[in-house]
Amino acid sequence: METPLLIKSKLYEYGTIVSAKKGFDGKLWIKEIVTKSEYVTDVYCWSKEMIDSNTFKLLSKKIIEIGGSFDIAMGGIVSIYYPKNVEFNLSREVEKIENLP
Repeated sequence: METPLLIKSKLYEYGTIVSAKKGFDGKLWIKEIVTKSEYVTDVYCWSKEMIDSNTFKLLSKKIIEIGGSFDIAMGGIVSIYYPKNVEFNLSREVEKIENLP
């Protein structure tokens, strides 16, 4: 299940598996949570320059190497997902990007 873009929900985080039922209107309605997410989710709003930086490229590579993922929406909203069971200091990595000249 994908995470709502600007809403940090502990109930439906990236990677949550749900059971759903199709309603009479054709929409899917969530019945229950089958498996809770095993990911940490963080969302940032960064400039194009920050996203295009080599620092962000290195961060995105690290995220993928540890089994995580990321999305960039609307040109600057960056959602980062990484496994809860991995030792990873995202705050330190984010500081490098946010402190770019």
